[in-house]
Amino acid sequence: MDEVARSLGIPAEMTRVVLVNGRDAEPGQRLAPGDTVAIFPPLMGGRAS
Repeated sequence: MDEVARSLGIPAEMTRVVLVNGRDAEPGQRLAPGDTVAIFPPLMGGRAS
């Protein structure tokens, strides 16, 4: 997924959430034709209960 992020201009050192076809991407996972990739920035927030 690093190659995809790099091609989109996302720095490699930026922590991110990557999904392939709606599931967590595995490190080094290869993409197949028709795969859908979603990349989200680091997520924070919420409220302590």
